[in-house]
Amino acid sequence: MSSERTEMINSLKEIVIPEWKNEGFSGSFPHYRRILPDKINLITFQFDRNGGGFVIEITNYNEKEFIDVKNEILPLNKLTAHHLFDRQRIQPFTFDESDTKNWFRYDNDDFFHKYDEVSKLVLNKIPTMEEYWNSGKINIEEKNVTDFVQIEDKVKVNKISFWKKIKNKFT
Repeated sequence: MSSERTEMINSLKEIVIPEWKNEGFSGSFPHYRRILPDKINLITFQFDRNGGGFVIEITNYNEKEFIDVKNEILPLNKLTAHHLFDRQRIQPFTFDESDTKNWFRYDNDDFFHKYDEVSKLVLNKIPTMEEYWNSGKINIEEKNVTDFVQIEDKVKVNKISFWKKIKNKFT
């Protein structure tokens, strides 16, 4: 594992994970779960295989037990978002969920404390995650505009291509 990835994980563990634990999540990096009476909220970090970034995948699970691909019952306290196919990706921008350049990036040197700044961007996404866990969906149009306002001063963005995307969404 690269030293940059280790630094990013340490920052997430210091800044983000305590907030999630305060909200009832348990687990260990990169998988967390909040077991509620009627469902389980799941979070998993997925890192870019080329380094320098990650995305968060979240989902709900509403059953009393989970049977894995080996036809064995997996304890719910071991269930992760990667066990399920219906997941929502959480990233700073949501225009193209398949493109890793839109993931949380820590491989750019535009910040002095880049790892902590990226962790703070993740904290900004907690309301979006809660919206998904509560309703099963996210209002994409509203979220994209809000996301830009929240991070415009923190992330160097290719504003021309970003504004083209915004213009195309509303015209």
